[in-house]
Amino acid sequence: MASEQHDTARVYRGAARTGRGRARRVVTLFVLLSLSGACAQDPRKQTRQELQTLSSWAATLHLLGEAWLERSVPSRYAQQTLHEARQTLQEEAQTIRQSSSIPADARAALIGHAQQLDRLAGGLSEEVQTGDPTDTPQVLTQVAQEQQALADLARGVGAR
Repeated sequence: MASEQHDTARVYRGAARTGRGRARRVVTLFVLLSLSGACAQDPRKQTRQELQTLSSWAATLHLLGEAWLERSVPSRYAQQTLHEARQTLQEEAQTIRQSSSIPADARAALIGHAQQLDRLAGGLSEEVQTGDPTDTPQVLTQVAQEQQALADLARGVGAR
């Protein structure tokens, strides 16, 4: 009788180990599949996301430049926002540069737009810093051109 109980206990322990092993393998497989799905992002989707980010910053620069030109925002606020915009645009260019899921031609175009928006933000920043809005209308025209170029590029990749 004791021998039967011992054998039964051994069978249950073996089954429990096998069950835990299977459960671990299933969980590991699930995690690996989830990670591979996240890494293999649709190139068009990632391109659209980057376009949306750049378009948003272009709109921010344009609105901020207009507001500063009209003196409806304090220079300190404008300067802080432009500093943040430049930092983010530089980081964004680096992220795009390192992305392997964005096609090379789209990557080059996006990096160019990010760098141009960074330069324009730098121009606006100089204007705000000196308090002289002489060149601000021209900078705003260039920002509007970037916005249009980004919208055109978005239409090309099927962004909505």
